[in-house]
Amino acid sequence: ENQENNGEGNGNEVTSVAFHPSISEEQSQQSNSPAADSKMEDQSPSTAAAGGGGLLSALHPHRDCTVYASTANRIYGYDLRYHSTAATASSSPIIQTPPHFDLTSTFQCSDEINQMSFSFPKRNNSNNDGGNKYWMSTADDSGVAHVVECPPHRYHDPQQSASATVNNKLVRTFRHAAPETMAITSSTLFRPRNPSNNDAYHLATAGTDCTVKLWDLSRPQTNNTKPVATIQITPEENENTTRLCNPPYVHSLSWSPSGRLLSAGNGDGSIVIMRAEGRRLTNIGRLSLGYEEGGGHSSAVAGGCFPGFGL
Repeated sequence: ENQENNGEGNGNEVTSVAFHPSISEEQSQQSNSPAADSKMEDQSPSTAAAGGGGLLSALHPHRDCTVYASTANRIYGYDLRYHSTAATASSSPIIQTPPHFDLTSTFQCSDEINQMSFSFPKRNNSNNDGGNKYWMSTADDSGVAHVVECPPHRYHDPQQSASATVNNKLVRTFRHAAPETMAITSSTLFRPRNPSNNDAYHLATAGTDCTVKLWDLSRPQTNNTKPVATIQITPEENENTTRLCNPPYVHSLSWSPSGRLLSAGNGDGSIVIMRAEGRRLTNIGRLSLGYEEGGGHSSAVAGGCFPGFGL
């Protein structure tokens, strides 16, 4: 539940929700092993969380069960293993306790957050060469994407302040839209890993400047960091009057599971498909037949999703 002032709701809407990713495949396999199941019996969430039991009693104490929510320019994290108490589980499924992590001062977002995103763990990281590293990004109305390495995701000490472990994190800032355009950054999304980019951290951003940009987080950041690729989305040549009133502002992004295709949902009802090869983006097509002709959308595309197979 959206909260402030010791758990009392402040009425702001929740603009984005994101779950913390699995740190590595090895950890996930260990969590699913018989030994881990035995540990779960000996150290259940009901003993880890005061009161325990109820809706979340099946959560493994060694797995990552943290959800993050943004409201206005604030970011809160909740370790769900510590939210099922005897006082609330039987009466209400709504979380009513203060957040375990307050990442607001860490990300330093100056305007409303539109989306949060996590990077993907390395595949088959048998060499233990940094595969546990992950990034979290935000997109906000100031036209900027903020990125922080390894924000906290596990709550250990009930007496610990919500901001005690996050104020030393370094935030990286990527300006998607120039200030003079007054455009917002509407979407931010990390690229899934595949064998050809397993060592890369690629972040896609989009906004109301009608562009999609790709950033490489492995490159050193400077005061004037540039994207490695930019796609400008222009109005279709056969735009009718209705669509001229709805420019192709980019409202949403979606990667295919392979990380080889990227789609952009636009304000004119079209969807642009891009191919990603290394650090390059190529516009390969546009899904839009025109609403009057029986295809396309009559208004902005708010979201899209690739199937979880192929591509």
